[in-house]
Amino acid sequence: MFMDSNKLFMNKEVDRLYAFLEEETQLAAADGGRLGSDLFGNLPGLSWDRLLKLFICQDP
Repeated sequence: MFMDSNKLFMNKEVDRLYAFLEEETQLAAADGGRLGSDLFGNLPGLSWDRLLKLFICQDP
């Protein structure tokens, strides 16, 4: 039960990250594609403030 809820949570967060990246960069990942390393460093137009607000400093 605990593992299932964790997997669901992580899948939703990854989906949110993909949506955020597509909105910020106007680029879409290929179906089944994987995120690379150092997203922020490799996407110079990425908004660090928006990334933090969306994933770290969420309002309860």
